[in-house]
Amino acid sequence: MKLKERKSIAKGFQKLRVALETEDKEEEDAQDTRSRSQKRRDDKARRQAEAAARKAEARRQAEQEELEISRKKKAGAERVTAAELLLRREMEIREMERLAEEKDRKMRRVVTKGEYENVILAANTNRRDDDELEAGTVDESIHVMITLGILKN
Repeated sequence: MKLKERKSIAKGFQKLRVALETEDKEEEDAQDTRSRSQKRRDDKARRQAEAAARKAEARRQAEQEELEISRKKKAGAERVTAAELLLRREMEIREMERLAEEKDRKMRRVVTKGEYENVILAANTNRRDDDELEAGTVDESIHVMITLGILKN
């Protein structure tokens, strides 16, 4: 469908909806046995109730915002001396330096002495201690694998 066709269909539906709404309103007015003054009073009462509901909602939102603002003020109203501020800044700087050092160490792949010892002392599971046979060439390694039973002839 082209854009013009869709717009014309949408306009048709809009006209149909408006026509149905006006027809429903006319039927409702025809069935309503109340007097004109009674209808006006009912409409006025309905509008007042809606206005009261809007005001109550606005009041509730305003109270909630004031409560949030007061909470923020209480949290930020803490008094701090210059020495405490300086101490906090120094601690933040130390923490930032420590994080930067860790990041740099990871980037350079430098390990600490303890990490190095853990790697050295770890047992090599790829090698059997009881069978230490070495081979320098492919033929020798095939022969060693046959003698160990890893490779079948």
